[in-house]
Amino acid sequence: MKNIIKTELIQKYIEENNITKTDFCKQCKISTSTLNLLLKNKAKTKIETLIKISKSTKITIDELLGLNFPKPKKKA
Repeated sequence: MKNIIKTELIQKYIEENNITKTDFCKQCKISTSTLNLLLKNKAKTKIETLIKISKSTKITIDELLGLNFPKPKKKA
């Protein structure tokens, strides 16, 4: 099964926050090799890695996976 991570969200986060990939890795507590493989879609991503990235960047796991669930409607 092919990795389906929306790498453009990670790249956009790095650019918008004006940080290096190394700084991003330190912030997320992942290795640079993991990030490089993830960005190239060369390896399956562990859920633990997604959790670390999500917590650090406030990008939801659903967003990272490209899942678009409708937001629950508020009751009047």
